[in-house]
Amino acid sequence: MKEFIDFGVLPIRVSSRRSLRPHLSLIFRAESKITVGIDTTEGRTPINDFLLITHAHRDHYGHRVMKFEHTIASRETAKALEIISRESFRGRCFEIGDEITENGWKIRTYETFHTPGSTAFYWKNDIGTRILVTGDVKEFKELPKCDLLITEATYGDPQDPSCYFEDDVEGFLNVSDESPAFGAYPFGKAQRAVRLLRESGFSDIIQMDGLSFSLTRAIIGDEEIELLKDDESLKIVSPKELKRVRNRKKFVLSAQKFYRSTITLSDHADFRNLLLMIERCDPELVILYHGGRRAERMRDYLRNSGYFAISLKDVNTIIGDPNDLVEGISRDI
Repeated sequence: MKEFIDFGVLPIRVSSRRSLRPHLSLIFRAESKITVGIDTTEGRTPINDFLLITHAHRDHYGHRVMKFEHTIASRETAKALEIISRESFRGRCFEIGDEITENGWKIRTYETFHTPGSTAFYWKNDIGTRILVTGDVKEFKELPKCDLLITEATYGDPQDPSCYFEDDVEGFLNVSDESPAFGAYPFGKAQRAVRLLRESGFSDIIQMDGLSFSLTRAIIGDEEIELLKDDESLKIVSPKELKRVRNRKKFVLSAQKFYRSTITLSDHADFRNLLLMIERCDPELVILYHGGRRAERMRDYLRNSGYFAISLKDVNTIIGDPNDLVEGISRDI
């Protein structure tokens, strides 16, 4: 990890009793060590000075750190976490676009359009290294250039045809007049579908399952939505609820190929756009911290293209006890 140490930062994984905690933390060289958690969790003894939560999806673990005052998330993300978990968010909130100060760093925030409130974080460490943490990304045109990019690879496999797609917004809107039922993930996809319908001029009632309804009412405030009824109104429900509704036509809004009847509508950038994002941000170092095997395949592609890239599998500095932070790696950074 010498390349990272030269930039004044070291990526680490933290082990619990059973497994490695998601996703990763970063240790920075300063007068005292500063440890920043990226979409991760804490144990009984917190190791991170602060925790950055990019968005409210469960696989980014904001619901696991809501009780900590050193958790940082956008207001929309915090609100969604409260609705989903039915617990109070005790961390620090901001409006996207705000600049927040933490440990003397000025951290700028950018919208990534993955979910309402999804956030990219950008700051410089004490030796001037520009760090950008994106979380999951749909749009990236506002993101700045950086030296270290920490990003996703959900659709990062260059050999997988399903990682290449374009949203079929026209197809989605064309069938909306036929009162179908759409399957959409309750946070992110459901609100995007409602917005697309309203922007197209659709003014009828939209029925939703309970969680989708609560999130949509709280996040975007649409007054023309209601809970599910047994009628032929247009419906937007979670994919697992779709089989319970009686509408004649049913579609899942997704770029995933394992659903039967889909309309391509994704809240992620596909492989081509992930590459365009990386080219735009122009990093010297890349950490692909979300995407499983696809992150490893994208890592290999980037290495063959001249980037220094790693996936979580390559992060070989693993700590268990918080005291290891000082004794175990203080000489390395």
